[in-house]
Order: sequence, then C-alpha cells, then structure tokens
Amino acid sequence: MAAAMSGKFNGVQACIRESYHSTIYVHCSAHNLNLSISYACSVPSIRNAMRTIESIYAFLNTPKGQFEFTKHLNKFKEDTSFSSQKEKLKRLCPTRWTERHNSIDVFYDFQPVIISCFEEMILYSNTESSSKAAQLLSAIQTSEFNVSLIIIYKIFQYTKNLCTYLQKQNIDLFQAIS
Repeated sequence: MAAAMSGKFNGVQACIRESYHSTIYVHCSAHNLNLSISYACSVPSIRNAMRTIESIYAFLNTPKGQFEFTKHLNKFKEDTSFSSQKEKLKRLCPTRWTERHNSIDVFYDFQPVIISCFEEMILYSNTESSSKAAQLLSAIQTSEFNVSLIIIYKIFQYTKNLCTYLQKQNIDLFQAIS
C-alpha cells in the first residue's frame, strides 16, 4: 500500500504532485507505525527470534511437518486445557505488520505444541529432519529467544489494535477524498 501511495512515477503521490506542484508527501500514520515497529524489531535478539519463528514455519509447512504438527496439536487439545481454535501456524508476512501480529499470537499459543512436535521429530531416522528439529528446538528453548518472544508478543498486543485503527482511519480518509 505504501509503495502505491508514495511511488514517484505512478503512485498517488505522483498524481497529486502533477496537479499540486508544491505538495510534500508524508507517509500515513499506519505506515509510520509500521516503520517504527520494523526499526524496533531490528534489535539483534528480536530480529533473531523473528527469523527463528519464520524458520519454524518453513520447516513445519511441509507435508511431513504439517502431519506431525497436527498430530501433536490434536493430542494437546485432547490431553490438556489447550483451548486454541487455531489449527496451524501463520507465516510472518514480510510487508504487513498487522499480519505479523497475528503470526506471533499463533506462534505464542502453539509453542508447547511445537516443542512436543520437535521432541518427537528428533527421534526420526531421517537425519536431515531430525537435525533440523533439534536445531530449532534448541533455539526456542533459550532464555534469549523466550524473553524476545514475550517482548514481541506483549508489544504486538498493544500495537495490533492501533495499527488496525490507523489503517481503517486512512482508508476512510482516502475514500472521502476520492
């Protein structure tokens, strides 16, 4: 959305500047919030946690990984008070931070299921899968990862509603102008 709005040659910015030459383009509030969140997430421990979450998604987003994850999720739903209605992990969207909020929520809820899944996958005879499962399990059991995940989760709880609100306000404003 920001590229469509701010493009120098074909964006809305270019169309407005064609009619109003002295206009200065300023990113909308929602985009500024996304830039701020993106900058805050460039802290090494937060960035590494986000990359680990993305690696886990990629690893479990295969037929074998999805089978194992679903099996462990169903077992958790039967054996524990695990009450999530969600059924699978969500990919961290590279451009939309509102979607990243949802991905982090899902990952946070599913972390015990993921750990259980990896503990079983370590025992696979396929050394590539078992090694990757061991590597990812080791990564998500560190205190640095868990502290980073809690920070991301808590901050995203605050920024998700604000981001959604700002996007709605900007859409309403844009529709009123056009």
